[in-house]
Amino acid sequence: MQDTLSYIEQIHESNRAMLDEVDRICKAHGIRYYLHGGTLLGAARHKDFIPWDDDIDIIMPRKEYEKLKKAFIKEADKRFLFIADDGYDQFFDFISKIADTSVSYARTSYGDEDFYEGRFSHPTLDFFVLDDAGKGHKWQLIRLKLLYSLAMGHRKHINYDKFKGPMKAAAFILTRIGKLIPYKNIVKAYHKVSMEANNKGTKNRAISNTDANNLDLNSSGSNVDYYFISNEQPHPHYWGLLFPKKWFEDDYELTIHGKNYPASRYYDDWLTMVYGDWRTLPPKDQQKPQHVMELL
Repeated sequence: MQDTLSYIEQIHESNRAMLDEVDRICKAHGIRYYLHGGTLLGAARHKDFIPWDDDIDIIMPRKEYEKLKKAFIKEADKRFLFIADDGYDQFFDFISKIADTSVSYARTSYGDEDFYEGRFSHPTLDFFVLDDAGKGHKWQLIRLKLLYSLAMGHRKHINYDKFKGPMKAAAFILTRIGKLIPYKNIVKAYHKVSMEANNKGTKNRAISNTDANNLDLNSSGSNVDYYFISNEQPHPHYWGLLFPKKWFEDDYELTIHGKNYPASRYYDDWLTMVYGDWRTLPPKDQQKPQHVMELL
């Protein structure tokens, strides 16, 4: 296998190309997006990509995502393949992606390249979607996790480590039921539940930086002042987290490799909520790519 340093530079070059293409199209159409996940962490901590990170994460409200999807498919360089989460019969995740088809992996950490017809065997940019958190948000999250379990029935191999306790046993049963339900029906239901509180009105009240963690989701009244990341709920870092809408209301930028990109002004609060002490590097044995194993 190639040494990490021999291919991470090529992956980062591909990542910059994908991010720049998204940035170009978003600016042309007035579409709002923000750095997210490891890409946000890299910009905040390294002013660049995390040295060993091998993909791109961005985030945007649902309406912005839908606008970008249409514009990107129509206008982007053809080397970039838009992989919609509802565009195929096999389930990978409820995360739409862009793949840079000019760079290919010999193999990946998740495998099953043939099952997915090779579309994930390239550097990718992941889209994460912000939907409104409604009054019954906890029940909304439970239904999304149940639908995720059904969708896993449309994988070649199933990783039950995403589930803990009773949910693991439930997932074992639900995946078998899910095999009998067309995947496109499941993803349609997932999107419907994700969006059920959207456009119910906003208040934009002032809140403290810790409100997203301390909010009583069972209280009366509306949570429409908050977003949740509807297609990242299975990830333990994000389960149940709410993000104040004011975090996505003004213009701010962070730097990646000498170029500025949109980011939340509240990136410190965001990263602390998700990662804790985000300024400290992880142990050496964790400083390695998560997806790519070897380039062709």
